[in-house]
Amino acid sequence: MNLNIQERIVFDELLPKAGDLLQQSLVKDLLEKVLIKPEERKKVNMRTESNAIKWDNTSYQKKITFSPFELNFLKQRVKTLDSEKKVTQDNLSLFKKINDATT
Repeated sequence: MNLNIQERIVFDELLPKAGDLLQQSLVKDLLEKVLIKPEERKKVNMRTESNAIKWDNTSYQKKITFSPFELNFLKQRVKTLDSEKKVTQDNLSLFKKINDATT
C-alpha cells in the first residue's frame, strides 16, 4: 500500500491507545512500519512552522507492506472508527485506502 506523508502522520489516529499485550505489540510494529525516517524528512524538506508540520514534496509516497493479519486488524479499526463517527478530512484518504485494500 502506498502511503503519503499526511497519511503516515495521521496513522496513529487509527490505532488503539491501550489494549492487551498482543494488540499493543501489533500497534508498535505498525507504527514502526509507517515511521517517517530522517532521510525521508530530508527528502521532502519536512519542518515545523507555526506549530504545524510542513513538507514540500506532497507527491512523495512510500510503499508499505502489511501482513494479512495486520491488514485485517486495520480494516476492523476503520470499521470501528467509522461506526463511532471519527472519520475526519485528515484521515479520510488513509481510511479509504485501508478499506479498499485486499489481502
